[in-house]
Amino acid sequence: MLVILLNSYFGYALGCVYRGYEVEKNDVYYINGNVKKKLPKADHKTFKIVRLSNYNLLARDKNFLYYQGEVVDGVNPNTYLIKKVIPSEEKNENGYICGSGVYEIIDGGKEYILKEK
Repeated sequence: MLVILLNSYFGYALGCVYRGYEVEKNDVYYINGNVKKKLPKADHKTFKIVRLSNYNLLARDKNFLYYQGEVVDGVNPNTYLIKKVIPSEEKNENGYICGSGVYEIIDGGKEYILKEK
C-alpha cells in the first residue's frame, strides 16, 4: 500500500509507463518504459529536469533544451519561456492521467509546440 501511495505522489500511476531522465556518473539518459537511451550531447554537470506535469519529459542543460530525450532544435536553453502548459486528459484503464500534455514555448520571437509523439 505504501508503494502505491508513493507512486501516486510522484506522478507515476499504476498502469502508466515511466518516462523521464536519469543522470548516472558522467552520462545522461532518457528512459521510456524499459528503454534507456543515452543522450550523447547532454552535459551532466548542468543537466536539469523541468518539472511541469505528470512526467518529466522536458529538460535542459547549458547547451540544449530536450523534450522526450530529443534536442529541441532552435531553442536556447537559457532564454526560452514556457508560455503555456496544457494538461493531458488521456487516462489509462485505471483512470489515472498518463499523458504529458502540450507545452507551448517561446524563444527568440518564435513559438514551439511540444507534444507527445
